[in-house]
This record gives sequence, structure tokens and C-alpha cells, in this order.
Amino acid sequence: MAEAGRLAGQVGHRRGHVLGIGTTVIDNKGAQYAFGIGGGLLAAGLGLLTLTGGHTAEFTHPRNLLADVWGEKPASGVFPPSVWYLTEPAFSNGGQTSLAHNTRRRWEHYGQLAQPNSPKGQALAALLFGPGGAYSADQFTVRANMLNELQSAVRLLNQELQGLLLALNEERL
Repeated sequence: MAEAGRLAGQVGHRRGHVLGIGTTVIDNKGAQYAFGIGGGLLAAGLGLLTLTGGHTAEFTHPRNLLADVWGEKPASGVFPPSVWYLTEPAFSNGGQTSLAHNTRRRWEHYGQLAQPNSPKGQALAALLFGPGGAYSADQFTVRANMLNELQSAVRLLNQELQGLLLALNEERL
């Protein structure tokens, strides 16, 4: 189906040029109108097929940054130990929960994985936190949003560390 949508997009693009020229070349007004309307309907149909084709793309991620956060693992094989250590509860708001825990809760609360125990949620979780697979455009968007949230959390840690270094340097002077 995805292949049909891709081909429809290519054919529709070329057909649009032919139809545009065809309506100006034909002398008979009735044939000209029929050719133009028929071509417009054909182009609209091919465009609709392109939009609703259910496109997917294969994407693998053997080093999956999201998996360690989702699993709230005590040690990470992907993040450097110094970074992963900073996700521990001692470095989060009030020392109550870890940064990984807070990030996972945000993913669940704000809709990326609002229903992780449903069959659809489990399939999405297996795709996002596993080695990869066939992603739809919506699934790529979910993955990108989750990576953006994780990036924001790591950048906040970086800002905190920069503030600490600045304070330590000021005390030393």
C-alpha cells in the first residue's frame, strides 16, 4: 500500500503537467472542460491515495536512549556513567524520585504513552523501547517528542552543573 501511495504521488505530479497542457491544446470547449475536470478528479484521487497510504519506514536503534529511561534501570549501557548517575533521586527535586522516573511519568501523562498497558500501547512501547521496526509518521513524531523531552532534561542537568562550577570558582577566588 505504501508503494502504491508513493507511485501515485509520482504519477499525479507528472499527470498534472500533461493535464494542464492538454486543456490548452484541445480546441473543443466541451472536450477541454471534460479533460480538465476529469484530470482534476484523477489528480485529487491520486493525492488522496498518497495521503492515506499508510506509509511506514524501517528504523532500527540498537543503542536506544529511551529504553533505559523507560525501564528506570539502575545502570545504563547507553548513557555515560557520569550522566546516568545524575539521574538518581539525590539529584532531582527534593531527592524523592529520579530524573528517569519523572521523565517516564511525563511521557505517560502528556500522551506519548498515555495507555502503556493497552494492546496498542504495548505494541508502541515494544517499538519505541526495543531494537526498532516499521515506524509510521505518527510513531516517528512520538519518538522525536520523547527524545526532545529527554534532551531537555539532560540540558537542565548541564545548566545545574554549570551553575555549580560557577559557584565553586567564585568561592575559590
